[in-house]
Amino acid sequence: MRVKALFIAALLAVFFFTGCDIEHVSMSAQLQGKWVLVQANNQDVPTDGGYVITFTSSTKAYVSMLLDSMEDTGEWAQKVPVDIQINGENVTLNGRLNDEISYNVVMRIRSLYDDMMICDCKVTQFIGLDTLYEEYSGVFLRDDVDYSQAIIGTWEGDELRDDDSGLPDGKRCRFEFLQDGTYNYYRQNADGSWEKSADAYSYYFSDGDVLFMRWRNLGFGTKSNSISWEFEIRKDMMRWKALRMREDGSTYSIASDFKKI
Repeated sequence: MRVKALFIAALLAVFFFTGCDIEHVSMSAQLQGKWVLVQANNQDVPTDGGYVITFTSSTKAYVSMLLDSMEDTGEWAQKVPVDIQINGENVTLNGRLNDEISYNVVMRIRSLYDDMMICDCKVTQFIGLDTLYEEYSGVFLRDDVDYSQAIIGTWEGDELRDDDSGLPDGKRCRFEFLQDGTYNYYRQNADGSWEKSADAYSYYFSDGDVLFMRWRNLGFGTKSNSISWEFEIRKDMMRWKALRMREDGSTYSIASDFKKI
């Protein structure tokens, strides 16, 4: 997270020093590609609260995000198509994230560079009879990478503690990512053998450098879970990073490294 934060700071310094006249920018052409929300109102966005927008034409885009409004359901929006309309500095997105949630975003673009976009966002979600509204100044970074094939296979690393320390617990784990969008999770026993976790389901997908996962453990009192990570793959090494938020609103960083086996 620190490298990305420093990169954002450098780009913002350029913006405030030079400004940007977007009237001379071809909005549709400049927007084409993938963008991820990384800051809102000058605060780093927790990884689970970010989203990815991919503009594919002057009228179409798709969105990926976790649906935190659907508590304990492990729901997500997996590259959901949305309609867009460009009118001067304003870009409007409209679509349905699932059967229950309609989505409207109005983005007033203040600055648009090759690698960064700054805009004022007005987001409205219609969930059944309820309406959720959010307004913020957002910073988006271009995210045109694709690890969807590189992640296929089995990866081994340290299992993380089940708390907000972000530290390993001294045990090893394995993730086996399959081509069909499912994965298997394994824990190592004291005798060195590997035991597959008994899950009702385990799904994943990647969009740019964001990895989305959702699963449901079998057993009494369990619930569906969903999580997202910022990730990077270089040859046979993979790193997951995330900014998480505690119940009191404070944040902490977490990272985990894996090797392909």
